[in-house]
Amino acid sequence: MLLRLVLLTLAITVIQVTAIKQPRSIPKYTEWRLPRWVLPRHYKLRLLPFIEEGNFTTAGQVDILLECMEPTQMIVLHIADIRIVQDEGLQVHDLVESRRVPIQSYIEDKTRQLLVIGTKNETLQVAINPVHRSTQRQLNGFYRASYTENGIKKYLATTQFSPTDARRAFPCFDEPGLKAVFQITLGRLKSRKAHSNMPIKRTYPNEDLPDYVWDEFDKTLPMSTYILAFIVSEFEGLDSPELELQDRTQFRTWTRPSAGKQTDFPLPKLDMFAIPDFVVSGMENWGLITYRETALLYDPVRSSGAEKQRIAHVIGHELAHQWDDLWLKEGFASYLMYVGLDVVEPSLQMGQQFTIRETQKVFEVDSLMSSHAMSFPVKKRNEINELFDSIPYSKGPAVIRMFAGFIGQSKFQHGLTFYLDSKKYQSAVNDDLWKAMSNQSIEALELPSDITTIMNSWSLQTGYPIVTVRRNYDFQSAIVTQERFYLLADRNSSDFPLWWIPLTYTTNFNTTFQAWMMGNEDGIELELPSTSTEWVLFNVDQIGYYRVNYDETNWKLIIQQLLQDHRAVSTLSRSQLIDDSLNIARMGSLPYSVALQLSSYLRAERDFAPWFSALAAFNYLDSMLYHTASKDKLREYIKWLILPTYEQIGFEERKGDSHLVILNRNQIISWACRLGVSECVTNATSLYKLWMAQPDNSNWVNSNYKKEVACAAIANSGDEEWDFALERYLSTDLSSEKEMLLNALSCSNSPEALNTLLEWALDANSGIRRQDSSTVFRSVSTNPLGSSMVFEFALLHWDEMVKAFPSLNILGRLVEAISKTLDNETHLKNLVTLSEGGRGDLGTASRSVQQALERTRINLEWKKRRLPTVTKLLDSWFRDQNL
Repeated sequence: MLLRLVLLTLAITVIQVTAIKQPRSIPKYTEWRLPRWVLPRHYKLRLLPFIEEGNFTTAGQVDILLECMEPTQMIVLHIADIRIVQDEGLQVHDLVESRRVPIQSYIEDKTRQLLVIGTKNETLQVAINPVHRSTQRQLNGFYRASYTENGIKKYLATTQFSPTDARRAFPCFDEPGLKAVFQITLGRLKSRKAHSNMPIKRTYPNEDLPDYVWDEFDKTLPMSTYILAFIVSEFEGLDSPELELQDRTQFRTWTRPSAGKQTDFPLPKLDMFAIPDFVVSGMENWGLITYRETALLYDPVRSSGAEKQRIAHVIGHELAHQWDDLWLKEGFASYLMYVGLDVVEPSLQMGQQFTIRETQKVFEVDSLMSSHAMSFPVKKRNEINELFDSIPYSKGPAVIRMFAGFIGQSKFQHGLTFYLDSKKYQSAVNDDLWKAMSNQSIEALELPSDITTIMNSWSLQTGYPIVTVRRNYDFQSAIVTQERFYLLADRNSSDFPLWWIPLTYTTNFNTTFQAWMMGNEDGIELELPSTSTEWVLFNVDQIGYYRVNYDETNWKLIIQQLLQDHRAVSTLSRSQLIDDSLNIARMGSLPYSVALQLSSYLRAERDFAPWFSALAAFNYLDSMLYHTASKDKLREYIKWLILPTYEQIGFEERKGDSHLVILNRNQIISWACRLGVSECVTNATSLYKLWMAQPDNSNWVNSNYKKEVACAAIANSGDEEWDFALERYLSTDLSSEKEMLLNALSCSNSPEALNTLLEWALDANSGIRRQDSSTVFRSVSTNPLGSSMVFEFALLHWDEMVKAFPSLNILGRLVEAISKTLDNETHLKNLVTLSEGGRGDLGTASRSVQQALERTRINLEWKKRRLPTVTKLLDSWFRDQNL
């Protein structure tokens, strides 16, 4: 068969979106995913963005070379917010026979965002040409961002294509598995600079516009559309330090000119852009990584240690991206970020924070019946966006960490190297990784089954197990069982999944024992190396992705050890015991009396991770008791626990404090002021008054505690303090300070102030950037006074919320944050109405709304079943304290 090249020409625009004319018959294509009849091999894209007041449009063209895998008379590709200007704007040419091919029909399917073209002849290869569109204000696709420089408003054109928004910039095959080579040419004013994934190959004049030039970039490697990027701006570049390494590219960080002085180049990798308006923290575009300013710019004087960690976290995550399957892509990026930062910046002690920031964080959502598996097939665009939740970002790295733990780091690295080499520039999925590990890494490793079988039980099943250990103290043995952990214990489900569980256990942390629970058994019997008077602890350092419950006697032995000498148990295992006990008590499989008795050892605890776990669990209890008579007694109990640590760790930073000590002081100060510790509140309000008296004094308080101090001051003050914070937010040029002030404004105890803040978050003229509006909603929802207010506001403005957050599950994450403490029948009724479409389209929040319904039912059930018990325990403790 003669190889045929076909040129498909489109003249299109999105300045005014109107219906496409539909000539003759319409091709029938009803799937959400693209067919594999033709595959893209090469794009030649030429764009000229105009980013001036009165003209925010982009002109250009795109040629796409396709390979036909089977005979077809239909070409299907993605397109969104673009219309064909006229019939002549759509043409197909046979390049071999040099003739025009008649078009049988064409239509844009706006629901599926597809352009379906029917041709009269069978096609083998295709090209598309040209494109004309506008740079939109929404923070996705090819959009415009703005900033103020010396009192002048300036614009830049930038991109955010993940997960499915390259189609808003040009017609393309917008699925990650459809990789191709890209040759990009960008037009710009001579006073601006253009950037794309590859270096500039040449610059030449624009014959039609003398003030403009064209920058042609080198061809890319085969890549997906979602990591394509281009930027046209007046930004300035900051060179990385010189490296004494061969064959290394000179890397640069790019920012608006006034922000350049804020950054101390953290890692010498790639071109990294700090974008003033950016919907996520960072985007891993090959060769051109884009960031929100707060995720890239660091000021050694005004930025805190926590902000430094966040910047390192985001940069490490973006640099580590390699995969296409979402959980592999995000999970490995998160896991390798921890590994990498422990090497390049060990002072951050990231390895000591893994379980609290990933494993324990995702346990909550993965304990819902409405959770989903890590590897999960999707078709619709909103379904794709909904997957960008904590399952791939946190469960993914937690499962990878467990996997590396039971096969060993050296074998893990060897298999990973083989996997990356074998799948270079290709798409990769779940099975590819397990096959690579099996073939290269573990020939001599004794496992109860093959790696694919073991790991599919974790990647293809929803949820995680709770392992229950019931000891026989006479025979030094235990029956160990598994079942899925649900927060709602009395679930109505016939789903009883089983996992292949790598068990680890110890009695003294000198020796760790190992065993396997098979994926086809719900219980095993183990011999234990402990006597009847010795405790045993499973899932050492919480390497495994599962919770552990014990018989009450073993719990009491553990509690006795913690009260006598808690350092006999490792820091990560102490954190695990706190998190497991309070959450297992929450779902009803452990008496709250045991969990609260265990928490009493915290009066002697000084380490960051156990306190982080404890305060997260206490935060849930505080929200559930906030509108009850027991609220003050709970807060007195937490204050009783926290005071010894507050008094020892102090309000002032000390020379030689480690990073984790600083982080621990942050959370202890925050809670001490929240609980009304008089010294804490007095210090915070006094320091804030000092700042109000000297607004330009950036050293009014140690930068590590500005967030906590400002929050406490506003929570315990009036309108004057709140107004000052708002004024500073609008005037400061430091992006991290803006974020800190938004959090502080959300700490107010004034309903009027909180409502004003919520209204401004959706007002484009309020001065709050669109990228920061989600910060407002999340922050206000963490304020016990504001949690219901945010929910009611979201319901009232639901259509605006859907339009404001159209992609990347931003809306879904907001619904998750807002719904965690909903706990009455009115909340439930409103959620049911929302889930049934009573407030309009759910956008990217469909799954999150279902999870919000489940959380609210769980909270209602908790109040019915657990609240009376917790109330009695607090009453008893309070009486004993008074006696």
